[in-house]
Amino acid sequence: FGCTLGRHALFFAMHGYEVSACDSNPANLAFTEQAARRQGISINLWELTTEAIDQHRCRYDYVLGWQLFDSTGSHDLSGSLSKLGGLLRPGGMAQLSLPEQPTRMPFHIAANSNDPNRTNTKQQSVTYARLSALTLTSSLVDAGLETIDLHLKRGPQTPHPYWHIIAEKPF
Repeated sequence: FGCTLGRHALFFAMHGYEVSACDSNPANLAFTEQAARRQGISINLWELTTEAIDQHRCRYDYVLGWQLFDSTGSHDLSGSLSKLGGLLRPGGMAQLSLPEQPTRMPFHIAANSNDPNRTNTKQQSVTYARLSALTLTSSLVDAGLETIDLHLKRGPQTPHPYWHIIAEKPF
């Protein structure tokens, strides 16, 4: 769910899993497709749109949404989690990470940052309210998911804390 450059999708596919990956940015999908082809692996790629989500409902046993708001471009927590939860089969698991305080970046860099055609829109950076454990748990319940694990963690490469979540869609 928001594969960006396909790091996780490629990893799972290389280890024998059947993988579908989606992103709202076609450049990210093209990059992931090229990387998969170079490595001789198969990944089902699809553009992250509302229509595509409806077509993929209840298909997956596991959904990974890493740095969720960064990759979906959406800052609608309940809407994003509902869409993600709708992709899971009953009994399916979701593993998510999302920033404690989401920020919309002032520009978007295409998959290849050396690409002279990259998009560079002059938007203001926007910082959203911090996400609390209560807000996240409530939003997961609204999305039809049960929280298994929820903790705030600062990684060695990220200056800001990220929520790490494991949730299940009940049978």
